[in-house]
Amino acid sequence: MPRKLTQSLLLLAALLFPVSIRAQIPGIGPIGDVARPQTGFQFTEGPAADLQGNIYFSDVQRNRIHKLDTQGALTTFLEDTQGINGLMFDQRGRLIACQSGAGRIVAIDITTKAIEVIADRFNNVRFNSPNDLIVDRQGGIYFSDPVFGGTPTQDRQGVYYVSPSGAVTRVIDNLTRPNGLRFSLDEKTLYVLHGSNNVMVYPVNSPGQLGTPQMFALQGNGGGDGMTIDTQGNLYVTRPGINAIQVLKPNGDSLGVITFQEAPSNCAFGGPDLKTLYVTARTSVYTAKMIAIGYRFASHITSVSAASYKGDPLARGTITALFGVGLATATQAPTALPLPTSLAGTSVKITDSAGAEQNAPLFYVSPVQINYLLPANVAVGLATITVTAGNGNVFTGAIRIVNAAPSLFAANGNGQGVAAAVVLRVRGDGAQTFESVARFDSSLNRFVAVPIDMGPETDTVFLLLYGVGIRFYSSLSNVSLEIGGMNVEVVSVAAVGGLEGLDQVVARLPRSLIGRGEADVILTVDGIRSNTVTVNIR
Repeated sequence: MPRKLTQSLLLLAALLFPVSIRAQIPGIGPIGDVARPQTGFQFTEGPAADLQGNIYFSDVQRNRIHKLDTQGALTTFLEDTQGINGLMFDQRGRLIACQSGAGRIVAIDITTKAIEVIADRFNNVRFNSPNDLIVDRQGGIYFSDPVFGGTPTQDRQGVYYVSPSGAVTRVIDNLTRPNGLRFSLDEKTLYVLHGSNNVMVYPVNSPGQLGTPQMFALQGNGGGDGMTIDTQGNLYVTRPGINAIQVLKPNGDSLGVITFQEAPSNCAFGGPDLKTLYVTARTSVYTAKMIAIGYRFASHITSVSAASYKGDPLARGTITALFGVGLATATQAPTALPLPTSLAGTSVKITDSAGAEQNAPLFYVSPVQINYLLPANVAVGLATITVTAGNGNVFTGAIRIVNAAPSLFAANGNGQGVAAAVVLRVRGDGAQTFESVARFDSSLNRFVAVPIDMGPETDTVFLLLYGVGIRFYSSLSNVSLEIGGMNVEVVSVAAVGGLEGLDQVVARLPRSLIGRGEADVILTVDGIRSNTVTVNIR
C-alpha cells in the first residue's frame, strides 16, 4: 500500500475511533473512552475555555491558535503568533497569552484579533520565554518564565506577577524551569510545576505576595507540565513522562491517573457544562467526558450577603447577591411563590463541600446581578457557584459556607447607616405599638433616623432588627448585640415566616441608653460580627 495512503488511513482511524484508557477514577471520570477529535498538529499546548465552553489552544511550533467549538468544529483563530503557548481568558473576555517567542504577555481581542502588550520586561530586560499563566480575581496575572533552550535574557528563571495597574514583580526566583500554574478554588494557594517530580504549593498572602511553599509529591518518573482544577478543588496534572494526567486531591493525595496515547502537555475543562476535559498532547487534542465539573477562574462573579454586601463567609439559608457581567439575557423577577430555580433562562447551581449539587431558588436576575437563596441544607465548607445564562454563558465562583454569618439590613439598602428595623413598644397596660426608626428625607434622597423615645419607665421598648445568616446560630448564649458600645439583651432570634431567608432579632432596649443619640448597632453570632448599622436614641 502506498505510504501516503497508509498515513491517510491511520489519520482517519485516529479521528473516527476512540482511544481506550486503562481505568476510570471513581467520582472523577472519564465516563467511557477518551476520544481524539483532532490530530495532525506539531505541538499542542495552552487550552483555554471561553464562556460558551469552546476551547482555544496553541500549536506552538506552527505559530497558530486554533478554536475547537463545542460541536467539534475546528478553525484557525490566529496565525503568526510568535510562539504563543499558555492561554487564559480574563474577566473582560480577552484571551491572555504567553507570547514565548517575543518574551511577553499579551491580550488578544477575540473579535478584532488586535494584540495589546501587557508586560514585556522586568528591570528593563525582556522576559526569557513566558510559558503558562493564571489570572486572579483582581485581574492580576501570574506567569512562569523558564528557559527551554535558547539564550536566557533574565538573570533568573522565575514566576512573575503583573498587577492590574501593570506593575511587574518577580514572586519566585529559585525554581528550575517553572512551568504550569493554577490556583486553589479560593485563590489562597498557588500551585507551581517546575523541573522536578513535585508540585510547589505557595500560600497567597495577598495579590503578588507569596508565602513559604510546601510540596506535593508526584508518582512515577518526571515532573508535570500543565494543570487544571475541578469544582471540588482536585488538581489535574499533565505528566508527559508517563503519558498520563495524575489527579490530586487538594491535600496532595493521588486519586489516580488517566492515560493517553501521546504525552500530554496541558488540559482544561470545557464544553457547555464544563464536564469535558480537553487535553493537548503533542500532535493531537483529546477529550474525555467527566463526572467532575471544571472550575473557571477569572469569570469575575462575586457572591455577597444581600443585606451587608459582604462575603466570605456566607451562612446557609442566606439571601445572596451575586454580581458579574453577562449573567442573564434579560431582567426578570418571579411573579409567584415558591421561588423558581430558573429566570430568563439563568440558573445558579451550588456544589457544596460534600459534592452535593442543587439549584438555588432565585429572587431576581439581570445581566449584572442575581439575587438567590443559598439553600439551608448545603454542607458547610468551600462550595462552588455555577451560573448558566440563557445564552449558554457559564460562570463559576467559590464561597465559604458556615452555619451562621450575620448581616443586618439597612434602610438605604447599602448595608450601612440607619437600620432597617422597627420598635415594638409595650405600655404598662399591655398595649402594643410599632414605630419606625427611619424616614425618607426627600431633600437628601435617603432614609434618615427617627429618634427612639424610650418613654416613661412603665414602657418596655424592643428593637426588631432584620437580617440574614442568623437563624442557624448554635445557641442564644452565642448571640450578642451591642448598641452604642453597650451589650443589650437579645430576647429571640427567628426566621420570618413567609419571607424566604429573612431573619429577625428581637432585643430589649435598656433605659441606660437614654440620650445616647446616634449609636452603632453590631450583632455577633458564634463569634462572627455583622456589618454596622445605626439607630438614634433620644
